[in-house]
Amino acid sequence: MFLVTAFLALTWWQMGLWVVYMIYFLIRAYHIWDETSTYGIKKGYKHIIVGHNDKHYRLYHLVRTLFDLPPMAIGLLFPVLSKVLSLKIYTFKEEKKDKTW
Repeated sequence: MFLVTAFLALTWWQMGLWVVYMIYFLIRAYHIWDETSTYGIKKGYKHIIVGHNDKHYRLYHLVRTLFDLPPMAIGLLFPVLSKVLSLKIYTFKEEKKDKTW
């Protein structure tokens, strides 16, 4: 209830910025999740931050990285959670069948 009250207390342009950032957040979190699932964490983040073909880190990338910190945390959560939940805990031994006729 607090979030709804805080959101309604904003002016119309602040609400608009909040909604636009939430849409950006969801799109970037999905994009980060997709890249890290495809290329791995290290190479996936390189593709997210710098791009596939760019080899220079520019001021534009720094600003975009600052905006992308929360989506990066969420986008990284799913591949890490997937790896942790797919760890083997125990392997059951197969029962040997007695072949006596």
